Amino acid sequence: MGELTSEYHILTLEEKKAMPYSHVFILCQNSRNPHFGKFLQVKVNGASKTWKRSPEKVRIPYKYGLYEYGYITELDEVRVPKEAIKC
Repeated sequence: MGELTSEYHILTLEEKKAMPYSHVFILCQNSRNPHFGKFLQVKVNGASKTWKRSPEKVRIPYKYGLYEYGYITELDEVRVPKEAIKC
């Protein structure tokens, strides 16, 4: 994947809470992964979790490959292709 250019849209906090997309791109932050520092396509693997006491927080589970799982948080940069955006 590597660098993603202008044909991708960076999701806002409100879009992350709604998360209408099944596949998104996130920056790999695992230093043991050979794709460290590059954008990876991951599959959203569940519903967004939000908190009443902290409305600025969000946690979205994802799956990458056969065995890797993780969570997208409000701090992660998430991108989707511009053609996937529903108007």
